[in-house]
Amino acid sequence: MPYAAPLVDDENDPNKKSFGNPVNISGQSTTISTGIPGQDASSVPGVKQKTSGNYTNIQSYLDANKEQGDTMGAKIAGDVTSKADDATSKIGAYEAKAPSVQAYDPNEAISRATSLSDSEKAQYKTNKATGGYSGPQTADGIEGYQDANKAGTEAVAAIKNTGTERGQRELLKQTYNRPQYTAGENNLDQTLVQNSAGSKSRLEQIGPKYSKLSDYLSGANAKVGNAVNAANSQAFANKQAFIPAEQSARTALVSPIQARANQANQNNPAYINRVLDDASDNVISEETLKALGLNEGQDLFDMKLRDYVNQDWSPVGIDNAATNDERNKYAALNALFDDPTMNQLTVDGKAIEPVKLNKEKFDKDLAAKKAEYNDAYTNQRGTIFNEKYMPYGKGDVNQWIPGALTDRRDLSTATASELENYWFPLLDQAHQQAAAAGQAGAPGGNSVYSWAKNAMQQSLNDWKNAYQVNRKINKG
Repeated sequence: MPYAAPLVDDENDPNKKSFGNPVNISGQSTTISTGIPGQDASSVPGVKQKTSGNYTNIQSYLDANKEQGDTMGAKIAGDVTSKADDATSKIGAYEAKAPSVQAYDPNEAISRATSLSDSEKAQYKTNKATGGYSGPQTADGIEGYQDANKAGTEAVAAIKNTGTERGQRELLKQTYNRPQYTAGENNLDQTLVQNSAGSKSRLEQIGPKYSKLSDYLSGANAKVGNAVNAANSQAFANKQAFIPAEQSARTALVSPIQARANQANQNNPAYINRVLDDASDNVISEETLKALGLNEGQDLFDMKLRDYVNQDWSPVGIDNAATNDERNKYAALNALFDDPTMNQLTVDGKAIEPVKLNKEKFDKDLAAKKAEYNDAYTNQRGTIFNEKYMPYGKGDVNQWIPGALTDRRDLSTATASELENYWFPLLDQAHQQAAAAGQAGAPGGNSVYSWAKNAMQQSLNDWKNAYQVNRKINKG
């Protein structure tokens, strides 16, 4: 330990027999002889002063122990430098932890609500909750604050101590601290250090080299403090931006749907009545054809189309008026916003159709009509000929059978199918033969076969009209 070691009588010191030999005060040697004022050899137990004049003044002692002063100064300077460098490093690391929060625009994510990745959705919700910052509210909560300020404060104090006697004594205490280190020993060591050119030079270099350390520490605290305040302010602004952004997105989506619903409620009553009126006959407008899903040329027979038009007079809400795309976007926004009040649209909301063809019943009845007609056309007998078209009565129809062309005698009881597919072609053939032979004689100069066929055709037309087989939808 660097302080003046216990005294030994020069005469009994085997290492020093002459005046002026160097004395080791590193604390490892126990041999020293001194006559320094304030340290009387006679006051040291077990030692007697044998001679006088040894180190008659302090300067001779300092000169003799110059090397030890250099060593102590180097040690002190190294310790202070180490503290300053360590503090600089910790201040830099602490300063680097200053938070930084960027402005966050929720509108960008909202515009892509249906295509956001899971990580983008998570980022949106985090920013909504924290504004992008959930760290300390003051600088002293930032990681490294305690270490940086403790190391910086101690280093600055050590640097200042290098420039004063009192400070150097304090540094010596810190460097060579032990219970036996007395105030006198401390003063002596400081005198050695102060009067060592090497030590003095090293200590004088420390102050200028680290003159900015105190400013660096205070600047770091200010920078981090300002960064924390800025982060809190930006985070608050970020959170506030979500309120109008989400409200605007909801309004932009729902308002057009609500407008359509309002318009539908205004238009639907007149629209329903217009379609019902139009479906009262078989001349149908393009609007009604589209509403009922029908095409021009559709068979009707004697069916009343109006009877198959279902009407829905229910008021239209936005859940009825929304499209599938709008429902999907609404669901995506609801999941993104976590807004329990967003329950106006459902994923499978039912659209209201003011008019709709009861297609199942229509097709069933139409099929029955066709089956009834087809059965009568093929199988019904004795119901076709009308006497008003038969000048000799319907019982005399068989007289018009061209006997040379057929041996059948069932013309009077023929079905509609037999008339069109057998008898009419046969009468046409007979007419052609009679005309070729110049056998006119029927009214109008026709052959009797042509005349008879025309009379029979009128009866058949009336029979078909009873079924309204030719009644079809016409576009008007």
